[in-house]
This record gives sequence, structure tokens and C-alpha cells, in this order.
Amino acid sequence: MKIAVIGSARKVHKSAYYLGQELGRCGHQMLTGACGGTPGAATQGSLDVGGAVLGYSPGTDAADHLRYGMGDRGTLPTVYTGRGVKGRNISLMCDAEATIVIGGQLGTLHEAITFLEEREGPLYYLWSSGGTAFWLWFILFAIRKDRLRNVRFAATAANLLREVLADAG
Repeated sequence: MKIAVIGSARKVHKSAYYLGQELGRCGHQMLTGACGGTPGAATQGSLDVGGAVLGYSPGTDAADHLRYGMGDRGTLPTVYTGRGVKGRNISLMCDAEATIVIGGQLGTLHEAITFLEEREGPLYYLWSSGGTAFWLWFILFAIRKDRLRNVRFAATAANLLREVLADAG
């Protein structure tokens, strides 16, 4: 299953590396916004156990990617969308079959809402991670109750992982 892991590019949440490892061990392809922070930690976790990761860059090539301040991708497989950050978010979310939200800020909120608008797959969020993940349920309840059926909530990374693996079969 193609599972996007989204969250703050500026902060690392302690659960990100663990979730990346477990997704990699289970053979899921992880998709990210090709950045550091929480998605970067999840990427490293997956790679450390031989997992597959595909990054989505807002830039047109590796040099343009760096101009966005996203960090060096090295030899990691990267889709250079050339669509800017918002366009990258749309490409990433449209390709994901499921999405995990860990913390995050405004960009993470954009990604999560885009996923719910564009895909039917489940959105998992670790509400104890703070940031966007904490507020997302309240926002959805207020404006898009019809989309809550696709949202799974978990207080711990281990519980979130159990939800993901149960749904993935």
C-alpha cells in the first residue's frame, strides 16, 4: 500500500522514526513531501529497515528542490513536480492510498484536507502529536462531518500502527 506520512518539515516528532520502520518492515511504500522534520525521520526509519520511500518535491529538479529549502535528497527516488509546495501537496495526496498525520502546521492541514477531498482511503492521525493532528478532528467535525468515516484517530503510535495494518490487510 502507498502510505503518505505528513507532518512538520521543521520539527521531528518522536514517533516518526518508529512508524517509518514499521511501515518499511511491513512492505508498504512510504510517500513524503521530500523534506526533513517529521517526514524525514519517518523516511530514515523506513530506509534503515530496507523500506521503499518516494519523495514528492515542489521543485522542477534537484537544484530547484534545494531552493525550496527542502534539503538534499541524495539518491532517494524523487518525483519533481515543478508545481510549488501547494501543487506538490496535491500530487502527493492524489497518489497516496492512505495518509498518516503526525503533528504538523498549515501545510500539513492543506495536505490532510486535500487527501480527504481527493481520495476515499483512510486518513490516520496521531492526535497526541499536537499541531495540525490535534486540531484536525475539530475542523472536520465543524465543516465536513461526512468525511469523518474515513478518519482514524489514535493516541499512541502503536495504536495508530495497529489501525493502519488492520486496514491494509
